[in-house]
Amino acid sequence: MSSVQNTQLSDYLHADAAAGQPESLSLVNDCNLHDTYLKNLRQITHLGLYDCNVINQRCFMEARDSLKTLRSLDIRGIDALNPEFYKTIAKHCPRIEVLKMSCPKFSCNRVALMPKLKHLELLHRCKNESLSVIAALAQLKANYLEGLVISSGKFLTLQHIEQISKLKKLKTLSITCNDKTINDEGLVKFGKLKELEELTISACKHVTNKGLVYLMRSCPKLQTVYMEYCERVSGDFIKEAVEIARGDKRKFTFYAHATAVDEFDRLQSFATDSLINIDLRFTGHNLEMENVEA
Repeated sequence: MSSVQNTQLSDYLHADAAAGQPESLSLVNDCNLHDTYLKNLRQITHLGLYDCNVINQRCFMEARDSLKTLRSLDIRGIDALNPEFYKTIAKHCPRIEVLKMSCPKFSCNRVALMPKLKHLELLHRCKNESLSVIAALAQLKANYLEGLVISSGKFLTLQHIEQISKLKKLKTLSITCNDKTINDEGLVKFGKLKELEELTISACKHVTNKGLVYLMRSCPKLQTVYMEYCERVSGDFIKEAVEIARGDKRKFTFYAHATAVDEFDRLQSFATDSLINIDLRFTGHNLEMENVEA
């Protein structure tokens, strides 16, 4: 696969034609991008336009026939998109499986109509940005969506948690920086996700040992938990996790930086059971650190 990263698209497309067309292109904050360049990407399958704010609805309308092969699209940080944009990609980009977007201030429920969508990432920073797409996903994608990432999910309500719990095919779920609804009660709701393999709840500081143990017992395929900055999770949780691992013959990996789990707990679990791996190093997985309260 031809891939271009961390470059200016204009520089690439004016380079030697013998280089061929890229299948994967990732740009960050490119101010020289316009519809002419997008129209030339006739073989593109993975397109990343993070924070490329020069992009607008007209650019995609002009290039829509060239983007029919897209399987992955990252439009996080682009502010100049309107409801018509989501109608356009739902209609003209039917192969998209992975979509990464910032939550707009208007409803973007058409995202749930994308026929092959399997993985959705939502960057949600302000209370007045719409999360109505979650309800649409619960209604239309409950049997299909495999991955949901909500960065800075501090504005999620109990209703949102209930809707997410209906996405029964989820394998990966990530919600960070929520001190209100991602708690033990919320984890009980997520216990309905029987296909869940990886969970990220970093900086959700009301999560306790009890909620995590319940979730692990309820989700038979869960193996990886990112719980950085969950300060109420302690070594007692690790002891119970060891018992679950032994009983189910299941391996667990816990990313536990800035929790109450310490090096002694890590070494003790390693010495008693090889089914448990505890990593105390900082990963910052799906975390926006400005939203992590000290």
